[in-house]
Amino acid sequence: MATLDMTLDISMTKKGPSTIHGTSNYVYPVYDQTGENRLFYLWAFDSMSDNCEEVVGWGCVYPDAVEWFREKSK
Repeated sequence: MATLDMTLDISMTKKGPSTIHGTSNYVYPVYDQTGENRLFYLWAFDSMSDNCEEVVGWGCVYPDAVEWFREKSK
C-alpha cells in the first residue's frame, strides 16, 4: 500500500526503517519560508493491521517503533 501511495504526486509517504515493525514510520522536518529554520517535525507511525501485540482491535504502534521514535527524536 505504501509503495502505491508513494507514486501519487501529492504523497508524502516514505518507507521507514526495515528493522522495525511497520512499513511507513518516518519523520519530516518542517521549515520556515526561508527553508533555513526548522520549525517542527511531522512524525508518521504505521499502526499496522488489526490484532497486534495480542490486543483485539485495530492496530497499534509496536514497541520497537516507539523506541525508534525515542532514539531518533533525541
